[in-house]
Amino acid sequence: MLNLEIVQGAKGDWVLGAINRADGSTPTGFLATDTLTAKVWAGQAQAALFTPTVSWNDATQGYVNLSVAAAQSAGLDAGGVYQIQVFASRSGSDESCICWVTLTCLPAAGTATQSITTYCVDTDLLTYAPWLEELVESTSDTEGFYDQRYRARQWLDRIIVSRARPLAFIFNISTPLTPWGPVEAPNYVIQGYLQANYLLVRDSTVEIVARKAIGHICEKQFSLDPNNPVWEKRARHFHGTAANRVATYRAEINISSAPLVTVSDPTGGGAQALAVISGGVVTQVLPQQFGSGYTSPTVAFAQGTGTGAAATAIVSGGLITGYTVTSGGVGFYQKETPDIAFNLGMISWR
Repeated sequence: MLNLEIVQGAKGDWVLGAINRADGSTPTGFLATDTLTAKVWAGQAQAALFTPTVSWNDATQGYVNLSVAAAQSAGLDAGGVYQIQVFASRSGSDESCICWVTLTCLPAAGTATQSITTYCVDTDLLTYAPWLEELVESTSDTEGFYDQRYRARQWLDRIIVSRARPLAFIFNISTPLTPWGPVEAPNYVIQGYLQANYLLVRDSTVEIVARKAIGHICEKQFSLDPNNPVWEKRARHFHGTAANRVATYRAEINISSAPLVTVSDPTGGGAQALAVISGGVVTQVLPQQFGSGYTSPTVAFAQGTGTGAAATAIVSGGLITGYTVTSGGVGFYQKETPDIAFNLGMISWR
């Protein structure tokens, strides 16, 4: 079966030849007055999505012109495969399917962005594993192994948070001779800074997460081809080298480049939030404390390296549960000098 391709949101024009599905021959006997219709649908017994324009190109030879408008292809899913049928009918007779092809919708550049940025891009992976280029599937919405790069960021973030644990002290009544004891707790302040993209991404950061992401990719390939030990060896190698480089990695966090988020209200108080910066603008505001008693809060941004950021607060039951950024501002770029820095030390790659 012939497969056509169209870019999502673009116009497509083709000349198709009628075919006898019984033996593959070209049917004859068509007239220029024969009526043509066409439909596009997702397959099986689903309803038609739209009817493309169809006309005779050469009725005597069984050729037809088929056109899909840009507005029609815009409603197709990127990477989706659809069915197209062309029918011909003559007065006093039933219509016949003279052409049946598939249509693949190719992705087009849009305005969407990933909600969470990664510490490396797809080309960074090729630095350490150039053979990955053979695995890239252009029609899938992975944005260059985004899932694996995102998992690698999460992995490194967890290590940084675990190595920045404060000591919380409790009174132990059962042991009066040693009344105080340290209790390890996750550092939620550092966790919030990482969520807000305050980590200074150095070359060492990029290498660590790139190697970890490659390890995840190799794991996936091994699950698809378990009889090929090469993928398992590669996975262990890249996971291991990522862990080795963490041992000498120094996490550096800059909090002074981002604007300070303040929330004022005549009745409420206690809310705290962090501004997420990416590409020099504020992209999100993350709630850290919901506060209480809020009725008509005003959000303001102070300090930081940029200007012009603005946001509104979302109030539910007196709590500030979220924020909507109305202006990202400009100039919020990270300074190279860290405000917080510490070494991570040895870890197990598992």
